[in-house]
Amino acid sequence: MRNKRFALLALLLIVGIWAFFYFGGWYFWMPSGQTYRDRVASRDYAHHIYVVKHGWHTGIILEAKEIETTLIPEVAYFPDSAGYYEFGWGDAGFYQAETINAGLAISALLLPTSSVVHMVGLDASPSYYFPESQIVSVPVTASGLHRLQVALSASYARLPWQKAVYPLRRGIYGDSYFFRGAGAYSALRTCNHWTAEMLSAAGVPILRFPAATAHNLIGQAERYAQ
Repeated sequence: MRNKRFALLALLLIVGIWAFFYFGGWYFWMPSGQTYRDRVASRDYAHHIYVVKHGWHTGIILEAKEIETTLIPEVAYFPDSAGYYEFGWGDAGFYQAETINAGLAISALLLPTSSVVHMVGLDASPSYYFPESQIVSVPVTASGLHRLQVALSASYARLPWQKAVYPLRRGIYGDSYFFRGAGAYSALRTCNHWTAEMLSAAGVPILRFPAATAHNLIGQAERYAQ
């Protein structure tokens, strides 16, 4: 009886902590948006990265001129007209499926599965290209931008002798491709967790734990928007 009571209390504690951070408790633990922006401005010229929310999925967008091709050589597969690149990461089966069913959704969440990177070349500004999506511009330092691209590069399942990962297939919209991803997808590491990891690599103070949903992730990013 005592063990059951202890297990119930532990479960309630875990759920309570998650609910606290998910519904805004993280707001009191993180630096203010102005503090972050001042810190970026005081170090060097502020570069900007974009966080995009498509329904329950999020991704990162960078200007083409900011891309370090030694880190992300996959830009070679895209035309020179691309002014921006969108990066997304997710479950290989679910992300590439033409028809979504319950089996794919359950498998993606409950079982660790292989992953893919979805890369899109945008020939227009993010807001013009994705008029229905929520887009947040976040300032980062030059060093933060470099660290972000190191993390993006590590998201591709690149063999040591490969300069660029060969595309698996065409992507789901626009000029895009899927590439084999590094790391497993699961309920403990979703596309939104991945986006949080990318922002954290860039020096943006994001809490990964509550960022399981696109709503929470974009809400945290908005705090530091400019």
